[in-house]
Amino acid sequence: MANLVNLVNLVNLVNLVNLVNLVNLVILVNLVNLVNLVNLVNLGNHPNVKFHYISFVIPLT
Repeated sequence: MANLVNLVNLVNLVNLVNLVNLVNLVILVNLVNLVNLVNLVNLGNHPNVKFHYISFVIPLT
């Protein structure tokens, strides 16, 4: 019985770590997208740079 409890605890721990990693990944992607959006707005007046940033931002979405 103790082994079963340990196994359940291990599975729960793995699930928790995976969930935390998933949340961190989503936050990281959102942060990157936000930075790209800010850069796109700030550099919007420069056509060459604007084109470069658009080509970089779109594949991430």
